[in-house]
Amino acid sequence: MNQENQLNQNLDNPEQDDHIFTRWWIWLVLLVVIAVLIIVIWWLTAKQPIEQPAGQSSQQPSSLNQLDLSQLKDKQASFWFEPNEIQTQAGQEIDMTMLFETQGANVVVAQAILNYDQNFLEYLSADGSNSALTMDVIARAEDGQLELVRGIPGDGNPLDSDDGFSGQGNFFNLKFKALKIGNTQISFDPQRSKIILDDAKGTAMQASLKDIQITIN
Repeated sequence: MNQENQLNQNLDNPEQDDHIFTRWWIWLVLLVVIAVLIIVIWWLTAKQPIEQPAGQSSQQPSSLNQLDLSQLKDKQASFWFEPNEIQTQAGQEIDMTMLFETQGANVVVAQAILNYDQNFLEYLSADGSNSALTMDVIARAEDGQLELVRGIPGDGNPLDSDDGFSGQGNFFNLKFKALKIGNTQISFDPQRSKIILDDAKGTAMQASLKDIQITIN
């Protein structure tokens, strides 16, 4: 009899069933919302790049970029003449080529300061049209000293090969006139003759300088 009364009460109170249904529906919606939030947060976190410590690149440097730049400074560049000895007659013109070598370093400027005896030699010309360095900066002679400077654009990175110059190249073609009989030479000023690295700091490489010997008969 009691069970029958309870069943009758449930049938007579449909609002109670609606209340239970509504309460479970709210919990279901909340669970769905929470799940969606978790998925969104995970997606945003996965899309965000990993922060690198200050001053550290996100890419691992190549073995080339790990090279200590001081090793480039310690490489020995070279200036020399071809031919390195000349025999000629007084009154004759003398042609010679100046060359340079960077030993694999990327450079942007070469400067050669040459000394010659005006009693034996007369400077005629310096032609840089075939130079490996494309920018004509200075070519002038005064009081037995010849100043030669040429350059090429660079980007401040002495390790790359997309600009600047690396290797062996022509610097200048020079012409002198032999004036009188005797032995003389054209020599480099070792303090001012230099080859400059493409490092945006004006770093000069060590340089081997080979003078030219001239015999005038």
